[in-house]
Order: sequence, then C-alpha cells, then structure tokens
Amino acid sequence: MIRATLATLPTKLAHKKHTGYHNKINTSFAKKLLLVLVTVPLLFVGTISTAVAATIITEVTVLENNTLLRIEGQDFGSEPTVSISNYADTLIIVDEDCTLETSFSRPRDRLPGDCVVVQLPGSPNPFPDGDHLLRLTRDLSDGSCPNGKPTSLEFKYTPNACTNMDNNWQDGKFECSGDTLPGNDYASISLINNADKIDVTPSEMLWDSDLVTFRASDVPGSRTRSKLKSKLKFEIKEGELTQILVIQTSCSEPLDIGDTFASMELTGFVATTVGGGIYTDDDDDTSARYDLTIGGVGTQGEQGPQGDTGATGPQGPQGDTGSAGADSTVAGPQGATGSQGPQGDAGPAGADSTVAGPEGPQGPAGLQGDAGPSGPQGLQGNTGATGPQGLQGDAGPEGPQGPQGEIGPEGPAGSGGLGNIQVVTAASASDSITPIKVAEVLCPFGMVAIGGGGAVGITGSTNEDIGIDVLGPIDAIGGTLGAGNAGWRAQATNFFVDSGVNWSTTVFAICLSTQ
Repeated sequence: MIRATLATLPTKLAHKKHTGYHNKINTSFAKKLLLVLVTVPLLFVGTISTAVAATIITEVTVLENNTLLRIEGQDFGSEPTVSISNYADTLIIVDEDCTLETSFSRPRDRLPGDCVVVQLPGSPNPFPDGDHLLRLTRDLSDGSCPNGKPTSLEFKYTPNACTNMDNNWQDGKFECSGDTLPGNDYASISLINNADKIDVTPSEMLWDSDLVTFRASDVPGSRTRSKLKSKLKFEIKEGELTQILVIQTSCSEPLDIGDTFASMELTGFVATTVGGGIYTDDDDDTSARYDLTIGGVGTQGEQGPQGDTGATGPQGPQGDTGSAGADSTVAGPQGATGSQGPQGDAGPAGADSTVAGPEGPQGPAGLQGDAGPSGPQGLQGNTGATGPQGLQGDAGPEGPQGPQGEIGPEGPAGSGGLGNIQVVTAASASDSITPIKVAEVLCPFGMVAIGGGGAVGITGSTNEDIGIDVLGPIDAIGGTLGAGNAGWRAQATNFFVDSGVNWSTTVFAICLSTQ
C-alpha cells in the first residue's frame, strides 16, 4: 500500500528503511512543502483471526527543533522500548499514543496502527543533524495465554531437579516426578498422552540448552492448526534416569515465556489467534529498525569539469548486402536461327584421273599372324631334386568329444564365508527448524554391524548448507560413538536454520550374522 500526504510542516523530516524497502525523504531549501510516499508492507485494515503483522515503523517525524520524534507503525505492543545509535540509554516516551494536545502532537489523519512520541537525547538542546539508526522493540508479554490457547510451545532443555519450579504460577497444577537429571549425557523425550496429536522436535540426542518444540498436529482438511490439549505429559530420559513432567496448557493456569518447569524453560509460545510466528527474546518480528536522517538538503553544488572522451567502441556488425545494379557486360539473349540460303554454282572439273601417279612410300608392317599347330611331345626328362618343405597347413576340424572321465578325489575344505548379511535403516524427524538431526539404527539380534552410512533428505530445492558431520558404529541407541558394533549412527547439521525447507537424516547399517 502507498500513501501520499501533502502538508505544510514546520519541522525537519526523515528518510526510512524497513522490511526490505527504502524510501528517502528530504525537505526543500524552504522546508515548507512536502510530498511523502510511505511504503507499508503487510498493512491490513480490519481483523484477521489467523495472523498478525510483525512490528514495523511506517513514518518518523522530527519535532520541536530536533528534540522529539513522532514514531508511527504497526504492532508496538503495550510497553515498547526505543533506542537510537551511539546512545546507550533507551529513549523516554512522552506520549504513548500521540493524542496529547500539545505543540508536538498536531491533529492529523493517519492509518490505523500505533504511535508514540519520544524525547531525543540531550533535550532541551537540539539533537545533532546526521544519519542515525532508530530501533523500536515490542514488549514480549504478548507471548502468553491472553493471546489465545497455544498451538505450539518451545522449551529450552535445562537438566535439573523436580524442585526447580519457583518461576511458574500454575498453583500446584504442574507435576514433576522421578530423578534429578545431571546433564552428563544425551537425553530423549517421549509423550505419555496424546502422542498421535502432538509433534515433538527433536525427541532424541538432546543436550543442555537445546530447544524442543511441542506442536499440535495439523487438522485434516483445515488451513489452521488445532491447539494443544489441556495437559502436556511427557518423559525425559537421560541414561537410566527418568523425569516425568505434567504442564497445564489449556490456559486455565498461567503460562508465560520464562516460566521454569523442572528441566524445561518456556522460550516460545504460538497462540491460536496469532499464528504470526513464535514469540522469543530474539525474534525479528518483535523489533523494527529505521534509518533516520535529520537535516535538510544542501544547495546545488557547481557543475564539475567535462570528463575525458571515452575510448572508441568496438566495430559494429557487417551490414546486409545491397541489391545488385545493372551490368552492361552481360551478353543479351540468343537471337532466332535464320532461313537457309540458295544453292551455290557448280565448281570446275578436276584433273585427269587416268594418269598413274608416283609410287607411294613403304606401308607399315602387317599384323601378327595366327600361331602354328603344336609339335609332337618330347621325351620324359629326369626327375628333379626334392624341393624345400612347404609351410604348415591349417589345423583340421575339431574331433568329436571323448567319453566322460572318472570323478577326481575330493579337495580340502575351504575357509568360512561371510554368512548372512542384512541392511537396516532408520530416519530422523523431518522439519525446517532443528539445526542438528541424528538417526540411529541397531542390527537384529544375533548380528553385528560391519559397516554403515548416512544421507540427507531435503524436500524441494535449496541452497542450504547441510551435510553429514558424524558417522560411525555405536554400542546402543544413544550410546557412545565407536564403543561397539551393535548398530550405526549418522548426524547432519544445517547452518541456515528455519528457512522453510524440511529436511531429515537417514542412517543405514550393514549387519553380519554371528551364528
């Protein structure tokens, strides 16, 4: 959406940059007439129950001789914080909704949204002209039950005891039983109830401070997700130790980002009425940046000197051949054959033919005559000497096959072969947000792993940097790499997390029978 506003302002103006768009606005030398073009991406009028826009800044105005800023935009939250580059302290908000009838809050029409007025550093002295980076961050209290029941919860795994629950307000409804988890080994998570209605990612190979997401499964035939059930009951296993947690997720009890539930700390919350992304402390949707330039445009400088003539360009392509002109050297067409002329007069008589002429020269020799008949056969001559032996002749055709020979004696026994070989495989969960995925597989009973491998499966095309970085034999699921030959492990890492491309890790083991 683009909005144009024509107004007379007694103030300096700003240029902005937000969500990939950049518009620059400067005053004229008289600083009186202004045409503002504001690009507002993802700006909706009305109520949309399945999404909410990210925090954005749409317009900033400098007021009161460079001492105040009016900031307008979307989704600032109830208690936003505002900061500006090169100043450590946050700016003081002097008007929370731009409604005070003062000199710095002139009545004006503006798009639906949020508006605050903040005091610039150094007030009442004017803030210096120049380029500055303005940042507004929404308060994170929205990541909680008031926005609706959760469809997805994100926790940070922090191994601890069941007594670690001072920072939650579920009034005895939260339950924890089992062992204290020391965090000395990888852990796994398995659901105790509603396992077919909730997706857990990841559920294995968890280490201290890893993030785990519990997400309600998709509703068949619907474009929305169902909410989580009233209780989230799951088991955490670290080696032989077990801890069972029951967390209330129906919003009948408080549920806020930062709450601690034994070995789990709530770090993300997606509600049924939000759907715009997980609320987290470092989520870009909760913060807006704005490139701010304070100061007018200077006078036009003098024209610079004429530049040097550029180098001659390359020769152009050969032009088309023109049409041929008239050619005077070409012969005309052949004329028609004329009619036959009249019979000529008879010529004079020749010399007398009765007088013999002189003898002519010797003629050439005649042709060879035919051969005469053969003479009688002569007497038998003496036998000549024996000549040298001739060359070896070609081999004759192969003779018929001979009779079957007798069976030979039995040879010595050979060494044992490899025996029965079987290939088994397994795959990790497929999603776009887990940076490390591990897949493990064990050989059937009575077999050992003699080799194996791994592969990465990606849904669709991508430029992501994903690759196998751990591969080798294991002694058990979740066991030590290289400690045995009971199975095989493959681990892959994605260095560009949560880009919307689902991927998974597949492992296979080559198993040999030991029986």
